[in-house]
Amino acid sequence: MYNKTLLRNEYEMFLDKYRFTDSKLGSHWLYSENFNMKCIPESGFKIHVSSTVFNAIHIQEACIPYLEQNSIQFKVVRKLNLFELQNRGVFGFSQIGKLITIYPSDFNEFKKVINDLYLKTKLIEGVNIPSDFKYRSSKVIFYRYGAFIDIKKNNKYYMKLPNGNIVEDKRDKSIPRDINLDFSDYKIDRVLELPKRFLILEILRKRGKGGTYKVLDLKDRKLKIMKEGTYLGELEESGIDGLDRALWEFYLLELFNELDYTPNVYEKFYVENSFFFIQEFKKGRTLEDFSLNKSISRKEAQNILSKIAHKIIELNSLYGVIIRDLSMTNILIDENLNISLIDFEYAHINEQGAPPVIKIGSPGFYDESTNGVSIKDDIYSLVCIYYYLLNPSSYKKLINSNIDLYRRSVNYTNKDLSSMNKEDINIIEKGLNYEIESVSELLSLLNEMLVK
Repeated sequence: MYNKTLLRNEYEMFLDKYRFTDSKLGSHWLYSENFNMKCIPESGFKIHVSSTVFNAIHIQEACIPYLEQNSIQFKVVRKLNLFELQNRGVFGFSQIGKLITIYPSDFNEFKKVINDLYLKTKLIEGVNIPSDFKYRSSKVIFYRYGAFIDIKKNNKYYMKLPNGNIVEDKRDKSIPRDINLDFSDYKIDRVLELPKRFLILEILRKRGKGGTYKVLDLKDRKLKIMKEGTYLGELEESGIDGLDRALWEFYLLELFNELDYTPNVYEKFYVENSFFFIQEFKKGRTLEDFSLNKSISRKEAQNILSKIAHKIIELNSLYGVIIRDLSMTNILIDENLNISLIDFEYAHINEQGAPPVIKIGSPGFYDESTNGVSIKDDIYSLVCIYYYLLNPSSYKKLINSNIDLYRRSVNYTNKDLSSMNKEDINIIEKGLNYEIESVSELLSLLNEMLVK
Protein backbone atom coordinates (compact mmCIF):
# COMPACT_ATOMS: atom_id res chain seq x y z
CA MET A 1 0.00 0.00 0.00
CA TYR A 2 1.12 3.57 -0.73
CA ASN A 3 0.81 6.39 1.77
CA LYS A 4 -0.23 9.35 -0.40
CA THR A 5 0.46 11.89 2.31
CA LEU A 6 4.01 10.61 2.63
CA LEU A 7 4.43 10.59 -1.16
CA ARG A 8 3.21 14.21 -1.39
CA ASN A 9 5.65 15.30 1.28
CA GLU A 10 8.58 13.51 -0.41
CA TYR A 11 7.62 15.08 -3.73
CA GLU A 12 7.64 18.63 -2.36
CA MET A 13 10.79 18.04 -0.29
CA PHE A 14 12.64 16.98 -3.42
CA LEU A 15 11.53 20.06 -5.35
CA ASP A 16 12.60 22.24 -2.41
CA LYS A 17 16.20 21.27 -3.18
CA TYR A 18 16.06 23.34 -6.36
CA ARG A 19 15.27 26.94 -7.16
CA PHE A 20 12.27 27.55 -9.38
CA THR A 21 10.36 30.53 -10.67
CA ASP A 22 6.59 31.06 -10.81
CA SER A 23 4.87 32.29 -13.92
CA LYS A 24 2.21 33.49 -11.55
CA LEU A 25 1.47 32.94 -7.87
CA GLY A 26 -0.25 29.61 -7.26
CA SER A 27 0.50 28.33 -10.75
CA HIS A 28 0.05 24.67 -11.59
CA TRP A 29 3.70 24.63 -12.71
CA LEU A 30 7.12 25.44 -11.34
CA TYR A 31 9.61 26.68 -13.93
CA SER A 32 13.37 26.08 -13.90
CA GLU A 33 15.28 29.08 -12.56
CA ASN A 34 16.87 29.68 -15.97
CA PHE A 35 13.52 29.68 -17.77
CA ASN A 36 13.26 32.68 -20.08
CA MET A 37 10.57 33.04 -22.73
CA LYS A 38 12.94 35.19 -24.78
CA CYS A 39 15.49 32.38 -24.96
CA ILE A 40 13.29 29.61 -26.31
CA PRO A 41 11.96 29.14 -29.85
CA GLU A 42 8.33 30.03 -30.53
CA SER A 43 7.76 26.42 -31.59
CA GLY A 44 9.69 23.18 -31.79
CA PHE A 45 9.99 19.65 -30.46
CA LYS A 46 9.09 19.57 -26.78
CA ILE A 47 9.69 16.62 -24.49
CA HIS A 48 7.18 15.39 -21.94
CA VAL A 49 8.16 13.04 -19.14
CA SER A 50 5.34 10.92 -17.75
CA SER A 51 4.84 9.05 -14.50
CA THR A 52 2.19 7.75 -12.17
CA VAL A 53 1.43 9.44 -8.86
CA PHE A 54 3.29 6.65 -7.10
CA ASN A 55 6.59 6.87 -8.97
CA ALA A 56 6.73 10.60 -9.71
CA ILE A 57 9.57 11.00 -7.21
CA HIS A 58 11.65 8.47 -9.18
CA ILE A 59 11.12 10.47 -12.36
CA GLN A 60 12.18 13.64 -10.55
CA GLU A 61 15.33 11.98 -9.26
CA ALA A 62 16.23 10.68 -12.72
CA CYS A 63 15.49 13.84 -14.70
CA ILE A 64 15.70 17.08 -12.73
CA PRO A 65 19.39 16.87 -11.67
CA TYR A 66 20.30 16.18 -15.33
CA LEU A 67 18.20 19.11 -16.59
CA GLU A 68 19.67 21.44 -13.99
CA GLN A 69 23.26 20.37 -14.65
CA ASN A 70 22.85 20.92 -18.38
CA SER A 71 20.90 24.21 -18.05
CA ILE A 72 17.89 22.83 -19.93
CA GLN A 73 14.70 24.88 -19.57
CA PHE A 74 11.74 22.95 -18.17
CA LYS A 75 8.66 23.07 -15.99
CA VAL A 76 7.35 20.55 -13.47
CA VAL A 77 3.97 20.07 -11.77
CA ARG A 78 4.10 21.96 -8.45
CA LYS A 79 2.28 19.47 -6.21
CA LEU A 80 1.51 15.79 -6.38
CA ASN A 81 -2.21 16.25 -5.68
CA LEU A 82 -2.39 18.52 -8.76
CA PHE A 83 -0.69 15.83 -10.81
CA GLU A 84 -3.22 13.28 -9.57
CA LEU A 85 -6.04 15.51 -10.84
CA GLN A 86 -4.15 16.09 -14.06
CA ASN A 87 -3.90 12.34 -14.71
CA ARG A 88 -7.65 12.02 -14.28
CA GLY A 89 -8.12 14.45 -17.17
CA VAL A 90 -9.44 17.30 -14.99
CA PHE A 91 -7.20 19.84 -16.81
CA GLY A 92 -7.87 18.43 -20.26
CA PHE A 93 -7.29 15.11 -21.99
CA SER A 94 -4.09 16.32 -23.69
CA GLN A 95 -2.49 17.07 -20.29
CA ILE A 96 -2.68 13.51 -18.96
CA GLY A 97 0.70 12.14 -17.87
CA LYS A 98 2.76 15.31 -18.30
CA LEU A 99 4.81 15.58 -15.12
CA ILE A 100 7.73 17.47 -16.69
CA THR A 101 7.74 19.53 -19.88
CA ILE A 102 11.12 20.29 -21.45
CA TYR A 103 11.86 23.10 -23.91
CA PRO A 104 15.06 22.32 -25.88
CA SER A 105 16.79 25.37 -27.31
CA ASP A 106 17.26 23.76 -30.74
CA PHE A 107 16.88 20.50 -32.63
CA ASN A 108 20.34 19.17 -31.71
CA GLU A 109 19.68 19.75 -28.02
CA PHE A 110 16.32 18.01 -28.40
CA LYS A 111 17.93 14.89 -29.90
CA LYS A 112 20.56 14.69 -27.17
CA VAL A 113 18.24 15.37 -24.24
CA ILE A 114 15.51 12.96 -25.32
CA ASN A 115 17.97 10.12 -25.78
CA ASP A 116 19.79 10.83 -22.51
CA LEU A 117 16.54 10.88 -20.53
CA TYR A 118 15.32 7.77 -22.31
CA LEU A 119 18.36 5.89 -21.02
CA LYS A 120 18.03 7.33 -17.51
CA THR A 121 14.37 6.32 -17.16
CA LYS A 122 14.34 3.00 -18.96
CA LEU A 123 13.12 0.90 -16.02
CA ILE A 124 10.35 3.31 -14.98
CA GLU A 125 6.71 2.96 -16.08
CA GLY A 126 4.44 5.92 -16.71
CA VAL A 127 1.06 7.01 -18.02
CA ASN A 128 0.56 7.19 -21.76
CA ILE A 129 0.41 10.78 -23.04
CA PRO A 130 -2.44 10.91 -25.59
CA SER A 131 -1.18 13.96 -27.48
CA ASP A 132 2.38 12.72 -27.94
CA PHE A 133 4.54 10.23 -29.73
CA LYS A 134 6.49 7.93 -27.43
CA TYR A 135 10.24 7.77 -27.95
CA ARG A 136 11.40 4.33 -29.04
CA SER A 137 9.74 1.89 -26.60
CA SER A 138 9.98 4.14 -23.55
CA LYS A 139 7.15 4.07 -21.05
CA VAL A 140 7.79 7.64 -19.85
CA ILE A 141 9.54 9.71 -22.56
CA PHE A 142 7.23 11.37 -25.11
CA TYR A 143 7.54 14.18 -27.61
CA ARG A 144 5.60 16.25 -30.08
CA TYR A 145 6.08 19.30 -32.27
CA GLY A 146 4.13 22.23 -30.87
CA ALA A 147 4.05 25.79 -29.61
CA PHE A 148 6.55 26.85 -26.96
CA ILE A 149 4.77 30.19 -26.85
CA ASP A 150 1.01 29.71 -27.21
CA ILE A 151 -1.09 31.85 -29.52
CA LYS A 152 -4.76 31.50 -28.60
CA LYS A 153 -7.56 32.69 -30.82
CA ASN A 154 -11.24 31.73 -30.87
CA ASN A 155 -10.62 28.94 -28.36
CA LYS A 156 -7.99 27.36 -30.59
CA TYR A 157 -4.23 27.19 -30.13
CA TYR A 158 -1.81 28.26 -32.84
CA MET A 159 1.96 28.30 -33.20
CA LYS A 160 4.44 30.36 -35.14
CA LEU A 161 6.81 28.24 -37.21
CA PRO A 162 10.47 29.14 -37.88
CA ASN A 163 9.53 30.32 -41.40
CA GLY A 164 7.00 32.80 -39.94
CA ASN A 165 3.87 30.87 -40.87
CA ILE A 166 1.20 30.59 -38.18
CA VAL A 167 -0.60 27.25 -38.09
CA GLU A 168 -2.96 25.55 -35.68
CA ASP A 169 -1.33 23.60 -32.87
CA LYS A 170 -3.61 20.58 -32.86
CA ARG A 171 -1.77 18.99 -29.94
CA ASP A 172 -1.59 15.65 -31.67
CA LYS A 173 1.16 13.44 -33.05
CA SER A 174 1.62 15.27 -36.33
CA ILE A 175 4.49 17.49 -37.48
CA PRO A 176 3.57 20.55 -39.62
CA ARG A 177 4.36 20.04 -43.29
CA ASP A 178 6.57 23.13 -43.28
CA ILE A 179 8.94 21.50 -40.78
CA ASN A 180 11.79 19.63 -42.44
CA LEU A 181 13.67 18.11 -39.51
CA ASP A 182 15.03 14.61 -39.90
CA PHE A 183 14.10 12.79 -36.71
CA SER A 184 14.27 9.10 -37.55
CA ASP A 185 12.20 7.84 -34.60
CA TYR A 186 9.14 9.72 -35.88
CA LYS A 187 9.36 7.91 -39.23
CA ILE A 188 9.37 4.36 -37.88
CA ASP A 189 6.05 2.59 -38.36
CA ARG A 190 4.39 1.05 -35.30
CA VAL A 191 2.35 -2.03 -36.06
CA LEU A 192 0.48 -4.56 -33.93
CA GLU A 193 1.96 -7.66 -35.57
CA LEU A 194 4.64 -8.67 -38.04
CA PRO A 195 3.61 -7.79 -41.60
CA LYS A 196 2.23 -10.95 -43.21
CA ARG A 197 4.31 -10.36 -46.35
CA PHE A 198 7.42 -11.55 -44.46
CA LEU A 199 7.33 -15.34 -44.21
CA ILE A 200 9.85 -16.65 -41.67
CA LEU A 201 11.75 -19.57 -43.19
CA GLU A 202 14.45 -20.06 -40.60
CA ILE A 203 15.47 -18.72 -37.19
CA LEU A 204 19.18 -18.06 -37.67
CA ARG A 205 19.80 -16.82 -34.15
CA LYS A 206 17.72 -16.11 -31.07
CA ARG A 207 19.01 -14.70 -27.80
CA GLY A 208 18.13 -12.20 -25.07
CA LYS A 209 18.75 -9.09 -27.16
CA GLY A 210 16.60 -10.24 -30.09
CA GLY A 211 16.75 -12.47 -33.11
CA THR A 212 17.88 -12.89 -36.71
CA TYR A 213 15.55 -14.56 -39.21
CA LYS A 214 15.73 -15.66 -42.81
CA VAL A 215 12.49 -14.55 -44.47
CA LEU A 216 10.79 -14.61 -47.83
CA ASP A 217 9.32 -11.27 -48.89
CA LEU A 218 6.07 -12.28 -50.57
CA LYS A 219 5.85 -8.88 -52.26
CA ASP A 220 8.93 -9.28 -54.48
CA ARG A 221 9.59 -13.01 -53.87
CA LYS A 222 13.11 -12.35 -52.60
CA LEU A 223 14.97 -13.84 -49.67
CA LYS A 224 15.82 -11.29 -47.01
CA ILE A 225 17.09 -11.09 -43.45
CA MET A 226 14.89 -9.75 -40.65
CA LYS A 227 16.59 -8.52 -37.48
CA GLU A 228 14.90 -7.94 -34.15
CA GLY A 229 16.03 -5.93 -31.14
CA THR A 230 14.06 -6.34 -27.92
CA TYR A 231 13.30 -3.68 -25.32
CA LEU A 232 15.29 -4.35 -22.13
CA GLY A 233 16.99 -7.32 -23.83
CA GLU A 234 20.57 -7.78 -22.56
CA LEU A 235 20.37 -4.44 -20.78
CA GLU A 236 23.75 -2.71 -20.41
CA GLU A 237 24.87 -0.51 -17.52
CA SER A 238 24.34 2.61 -19.66
CA GLY A 239 20.68 1.72 -20.29
CA ILE A 240 21.33 0.55 -23.86
CA ASP A 241 19.46 -2.65 -24.72
CA GLY A 242 18.87 -4.96 -27.66
CA LEU A 243 16.38 -2.56 -29.23
CA ASP A 244 18.88 0.31 -29.13
CA ARG A 245 21.63 -1.86 -30.61
CA ALA A 246 19.35 -2.89 -33.48
CA LEU A 247 18.41 0.75 -34.13
CA TRP A 248 22.10 1.65 -34.17
CA GLU A 249 22.90 -1.14 -36.62
CA PHE A 250 20.10 0.00 -38.93
CA TYR A 251 21.47 3.56 -38.80
CA LEU A 252 24.95 2.37 -39.76
CA LEU A 253 23.76 0.07 -42.55
CA GLU A 254 21.66 2.88 -43.97
CA LEU A 255 24.82 4.99 -43.92
CA PHE A 256 26.65 2.24 -45.83
CA ASN A 257 23.84 1.61 -48.33
CA GLU A 258 25.96 2.43 -51.39
CA LEU A 259 28.64 -0.12 -50.46
CA ASP A 260 28.42 -3.50 -52.15
CA TYR A 261 29.91 -5.51 -49.27
CA THR A 262 27.48 -4.56 -46.51
CA PRO A 263 23.75 -5.46 -46.57
CA ASN A 264 21.34 -2.87 -47.91
CA VAL A 265 18.50 -2.08 -45.53
CA TYR A 266 14.88 -1.61 -46.50
CA GLU A 267 12.02 -1.35 -44.03
CA LYS A 268 11.92 -0.77 -40.29
CA PHE A 269 9.07 -0.97 -37.80
CA TYR A 270 8.14 -1.51 -34.16
CA VAL A 271 6.01 -4.44 -33.07
CA GLU A 272 4.99 -3.91 -29.45
CA ASN A 273 8.28 -3.67 -27.54
CA SER A 274 10.60 -4.86 -30.29
CA PHE A 275 12.26 -3.06 -33.20
CA PHE A 276 12.59 -4.92 -36.50
CA PHE A 277 14.35 -4.10 -39.73
CA ILE A 278 14.66 -5.86 -43.07
CA GLN A 279 18.01 -6.15 -44.77
CA GLU A 280 19.42 -7.67 -47.92
CA PHE A 281 20.15 -11.40 -47.93
CA LYS A 282 23.82 -11.64 -48.82
CA LYS A 283 24.87 -14.75 -50.72
CA GLY A 284 27.73 -16.80 -49.37
CA ARG A 285 28.61 -18.71 -46.24
CA THR A 286 30.31 -17.61 -43.09
CA LEU A 287 34.07 -17.59 -43.05
CA GLU A 288 33.76 -20.12 -40.23
CA ASP A 289 31.86 -22.58 -42.40
CA PHE A 290 34.22 -21.92 -45.33
CA SER A 291 37.39 -22.51 -43.28
CA LEU A 292 36.14 -25.65 -41.51
CA ASN A 293 35.01 -27.35 -44.71
CA LYS A 294 37.84 -26.47 -47.08
CA SER A 295 41.59 -26.77 -46.91
CA ILE A 296 42.93 -23.20 -47.14
CA SER A 297 46.47 -22.56 -48.30
CA ARG A 298 48.66 -19.89 -46.75
CA LYS A 299 48.39 -17.82 -49.93
CA GLU A 300 44.57 -18.09 -49.91
CA ALA A 301 44.48 -17.03 -46.25
CA GLN A 302 46.61 -14.01 -47.07
CA ASN A 303 44.36 -13.05 -49.99
CA ILE A 304 41.22 -13.38 -47.85
CA LEU A 305 42.74 -11.26 -45.07
CA SER A 306 43.81 -8.65 -47.62
CA LYS A 307 40.26 -8.39 -48.99
CA ILE A 308 38.79 -7.98 -45.51
CA ALA A 309 41.44 -5.39 -44.59
CA HIS A 310 40.69 -3.26 -47.66
CA LYS A 311 37.05 -3.07 -46.62
CA ILE A 312 37.96 -2.12 -43.05
CA ILE A 313 40.16 0.68 -44.40
CA GLU A 314 37.34 2.02 -46.57
CA LEU A 315 34.77 1.94 -43.77
CA ASN A 316 37.15 3.71 -41.43
CA SER A 317 38.24 6.36 -43.95
CA LEU A 318 34.70 7.12 -45.22
CA TYR A 319 32.75 6.94 -41.97
CA GLY A 320 35.24 6.68 -39.11
CA VAL A 321 33.88 3.24 -38.27
CA ILE A 322 35.63 0.84 -35.92
CA ILE A 323 33.81 -2.48 -36.21
CA ARG A 324 34.96 -3.94 -32.86
CA ASP A 325 33.36 -7.33 -33.47
CA LEU A 326 35.15 -8.96 -36.40
CA SER A 327 35.11 -12.74 -36.35
CA MET A 328 34.67 -15.79 -38.55
CA THR A 329 30.89 -15.72 -38.07
CA ASN A 330 30.16 -12.16 -39.19
CA ILE A 331 32.14 -12.29 -42.42
CA LEU A 332 30.57 -13.91 -45.47
CA ILE A 333 32.49 -15.34 -48.44
CA ASP A 334 30.91 -16.48 -51.72
CA GLU A 335 32.09 -18.99 -54.35
CA ASN A 336 34.13 -16.26 -56.09
CA LEU A 337 35.81 -15.36 -52.78
CA ASN A 338 33.95 -12.05 -52.56
CA ILE A 339 33.74 -10.77 -48.99
CA SER A 340 30.72 -9.25 -47.21
CA LEU A 341 30.62 -7.84 -43.69
CA ILE A 342 27.56 -8.27 -41.48
CA ASP A 343 26.57 -7.50 -37.85
CA PHE A 344 27.38 -3.92 -36.87
CA GLU A 345 25.44 -3.49 -33.61
CA TYR A 346 28.65 -3.00 -31.61
CA ALA A 347 30.46 -0.90 -34.21
CA HIS A 348 31.58 2.56 -33.12
CA ILE A 349 31.53 6.01 -34.69
CA ASN A 350 32.61 9.01 -32.68
CA GLU A 351 29.41 11.06 -32.96
CA GLN A 352 26.49 12.20 -30.83
CA GLY A 353 23.98 9.45 -30.32
CA ALA A 354 26.45 6.59 -30.65
CA PRO A 355 25.91 3.93 -27.98
CA PRO A 356 28.62 3.75 -25.31
CA VAL A 357 31.49 1.38 -26.01
CA ILE A 358 31.31 -1.79 -23.95
CA LYS A 359 33.71 -4.69 -23.55
CA ILE A 360 32.14 -7.24 -25.82
CA GLY A 361 33.10 -9.25 -28.85
CA SER A 362 33.45 -12.77 -30.17
CA PRO A 363 35.66 -14.88 -27.86
CA GLY A 364 39.01 -15.52 -29.46
CA PHE A 365 38.86 -12.36 -31.58
CA TYR A 366 39.10 -9.53 -29.07
CA ASP A 367 41.11 -8.60 -26.01
CA GLU A 368 39.01 -8.17 -22.87
CA SER A 369 41.86 -6.43 -21.05
CA THR A 370 41.82 -3.29 -23.22
CA ASN A 371 39.98 -0.05 -22.44
CA GLY A 372 38.64 2.51 -24.87
CA VAL A 373 38.31 1.96 -28.60
CA SER A 374 40.71 2.35 -31.53
CA ILE A 375 41.41 0.91 -34.96
CA LYS A 376 43.91 -1.38 -33.24
CA ASP A 377 40.92 -3.34 -31.93
CA ASP A 378 40.05 -4.24 -35.53
CA ILE A 379 43.70 -5.00 -36.32
CA TYR A 380 43.74 -7.37 -33.34
CA SER A 381 40.66 -9.16 -34.74
CA LEU A 382 42.16 -9.30 -38.25
CA VAL A 383 45.34 -11.09 -37.12
CA CYS A 384 43.18 -13.48 -35.06
CA ILE A 385 41.22 -14.29 -38.22
CA TYR A 386 44.49 -14.89 -40.07
CA TYR A 387 45.68 -17.16 -37.25
CA TYR A 388 42.51 -19.27 -37.31
CA LEU A 389 42.49 -19.50 -41.11
CA LEU A 390 45.97 -21.01 -40.88
CA ASN A 391 45.07 -23.12 -37.82
CA PRO A 392 41.56 -24.56 -38.29
CA SER A 393 42.18 -27.16 -35.56
CA SER A 394 42.69 -24.33 -33.03
CA TYR A 395 39.46 -22.74 -34.22
CA LYS A 396 37.57 -26.02 -33.78
CA LYS A 397 38.90 -26.18 -30.24
CA LEU A 398 37.72 -22.63 -29.61
CA ILE A 399 34.16 -23.10 -30.86
CA ASN A 400 33.76 -26.46 -29.11
CA SER A 401 35.01 -25.21 -25.75
CA ASN A 402 33.10 -23.90 -22.76
CA ILE A 403 33.50 -20.18 -23.45
CA ASP A 404 33.42 -19.13 -19.80
CA LEU A 405 36.18 -21.60 -18.93
CA TYR A 406 38.07 -20.61 -22.06
CA ARG A 407 37.98 -16.96 -21.08
CA ARG A 408 39.40 -17.73 -17.66
CA SER A 409 42.11 -20.10 -18.84
CA VAL A 410 43.38 -18.57 -22.06
CA ASN A 411 45.16 -15.29 -22.63
CA TYR A 412 44.14 -14.36 -26.18
CA THR A 413 47.47 -12.66 -26.85
CA ASN A 414 49.27 -16.01 -26.30
CA LYS A 415 48.07 -18.06 -29.25
CA ASP A 416 50.15 -21.12 -30.08
CA LEU A 417 52.48 -19.94 -32.84
CA SER A 418 55.17 -22.59 -32.41
CA SER A 419 54.56 -24.42 -35.70
CA MET A 420 54.00 -21.34 -37.85
CA ASN A 421 56.07 -19.56 -40.48
CA LYS A 422 58.34 -16.85 -39.04
CA GLU A 423 56.71 -14.14 -41.19
CA ASP A 424 53.27 -15.19 -39.98
CA ILE A 425 54.46 -15.19 -36.37
CA ASN A 426 55.79 -11.67 -36.86
CA ILE A 427 52.55 -10.22 -38.23
CA ILE A 428 50.32 -12.01 -35.70
CA GLU A 429 52.45 -11.08 -32.69
CA LYS A 430 52.61 -7.44 -33.76
CA GLY A 431 48.83 -7.31 -34.14
CA LEU A 432 48.16 -9.03 -30.82
CA ASN A 433 50.56 -6.69 -29.03
CA TYR A 434 49.10 -3.53 -30.64
CA GLU A 435 52.34 -2.75 -32.47
CA ILE A 436 50.64 -2.23 -35.85
CA GLU A 437 49.40 1.34 -36.04
CA SER A 438 46.95 1.11 -38.94
CA VAL A 439 45.21 -1.39 -41.18
CA SER A 440 47.25 0.05 -44.06
CA GLU A 441 50.42 -0.97 -42.23
CA LEU A 442 48.97 -4.45 -41.77
CA LEU A 443 48.28 -4.58 -45.51
CA SER A 444 51.84 -3.56 -46.29
CA LEU A 445 53.16 -6.43 -44.19
CA LEU A 446 50.77 -8.80 -45.96
CA ASN A 447 51.77 -7.53 -49.39
CA GLU A 448 55.43 -8.10 -48.57
CA MET A 449 54.61 -11.74 -47.92
CA LEU A 450 52.39 -12.05 -51.00
CA VAL A 451 55.12 -10.98 -53.43
CA LYS A 452 57.62 -13.49 -52.06
